[in-house]
Amino acid sequence: MSAFLTAFPGVVRTVVTDVGLVLGTTEDSTRVVKSRALWDTGAVTSVIDKSLVEKLGLVPFDSGRAYTAQGFYESSMYLVDVLLPNNIIVKGLRVGDGEFQGFDMLIGMDVISLGDFHLTNDGNTIFKFVIPPEENPNNHQANSQ
Repeated sequence: MSAFLTAFPGVVRTVVTDVGLVLGTTEDSTRVVKSRALWDTGAVTSVIDKSLVEKLGLVPFDSGRAYTAQGFYESSMYLVDVLLPNNIIVKGLRVGDGEFQGFDMLIGMDVISLGDFHLTNDGNTIFKFVIPPEENPNNHQANSQ
């Protein structure tokens, strides 16, 4: 099990953390490009900023329709490996492209559902993500009845 915890001063309305995009691994090194990611439980899939796509020279493997609160748009699809703050790599993540301000990537439920997402506000915001999910002791009771 691996977890990370990020503490924000005050109560925040957005959870943005550092992540990395893994561009290549050899025996000697791994090339990681640092990015800022917004964690969004309202997003089904993750999305990468178009300017980062261009900067990294990513090549789309597919396209599709992306839906937002403002409507829909045609999106190119890319496969990326994402390094989370707890040094877990989510490999082969299918992401669309979009346009953002203040962050480079949107982490959606495709990643969030791989673990436990904890958010606490007691005057300050504490964000914790645990992957794989912690075992729920109540599951044993429900399964045995």
